[in-house]
Amino acid sequence: MKQLHTAFVGYGSGGRIYNAPILSSVSGFKVVKILTSSPDNIRAANSDFPEAEVVADISGILEDPSIHLVILVLPNHLHYTFGKQILEAGKNLLVEKPFTPHVKEANELINLAHKNKLVLSVNHN
Repeated sequence: MKQLHTAFVGYGSGGRIYNAPILSSVSGFKVVKILTSSPDNIRAANSDFPEAEVVADISGILEDPSIHLVILVLPNHLHYTFGKQILEAGKNLLVEKPFTPHVKEANELINLAHKNKLVLSVNHN
């Protein structure tokens, strides 16, 4: 079975408690990279996904051609900035709620996803 290579950007409680268990319960996804810097979150990421590489910089995800889906679980005020970088890198994107703090930012990300023929969705678990 082919697996969709996936990365987490952020691995605090939103990633660890909500998104990771759901993703792990669905066949077809393989978490290959996790961006986090907190020592506790690094330990959790290594425990939850021992085969995934933990990275400290977004470029490790953006420049990896094997990654096709990024799950963005950072603080709300960072959703737009990181989401834009992810979409510009040609990656499909799932953003934890709320999508963006401002409608203008949300519209820009939606237009960017359409332009690049990418999937963009907001997670409301």
